[in-house]
Amino acid sequence: MTSKKLRPKACVFDIETIADPEMAKLLPPVKAAGNLKDPEKIKIDIEEKEKKRRNEMGLHPLQNMVCCVAIHDLEMGKSQAITMGGDTGKDEKLVLEKAWEALSNYDFFISFNGIEFDVRVLNLNSLKRRVRPGVTIDTRKYQVGNHMDLRAYLGNWEKFAHGTLDYYLKVLFGKDQGKPEDIDGSLVQHYWDMELRDEIAAYAISDVENTARLWNLVACHLFPFES
Repeated sequence: MTSKKLRPKACVFDIETIADPEMAKLLPPVKAAGNLKDPEKIKIDIEEKEKKRRNEMGLHPLQNMVCCVAIHDLEMGKSQAITMGGDTGKDEKLVLEKAWEALSNYDFFISFNGIEFDVRVLNLNSLKRRVRPGVTIDTRKYQVGNHMDLRAYLGNWEKFAHGTLDYYLKVLFGKDQGKPEDIDGSLVQHYWDMELRDEIAAYAISDVENTARLWNLVACHLFPFES
């Protein structure tokens, strides 16, 4: 008598990040272009460069903060978002603790760009905040352990392969089936500065639910679980 494999308890996860203002203090001050002489133009140039750097910091582990973690339970079909308040450091630590607690309930993880970004940021920022990860999420390339990074797989494991989540949704489901157009990852810092926390959470939940749609299609063709 052969036993059937149990279906792993799986979730889709996604993080949203913003600049860590404490880390900004460690960076050299922004300077205006040397050819500018007018004080107003110098001020505008510095402000634009500071804004650009703040957005770029949100993409760098240790320079950013995890302001939101969204998790979608594939079996239950339900999503949750764990969002940071307004206090730096302390609130990120709380988000990371709650995120790892939630993720530890699963044994298979699906992401979009999780190997290069989400898992790396979770691990490094947890180290910075002295938070112990509740589970090890595999980041090895060219294989699928307990983690399927759909961007890595669909891009043939090439780090700089073209193809955003929106692109794959439109290609595989139809041009009207992409991501919502009112917000994208590049606007998270702006939404945070405007204190639009609920909108960031809704965007993160939208991402995990769209990633779940993509996973269900891939899984049906390539990785069916035995019931």
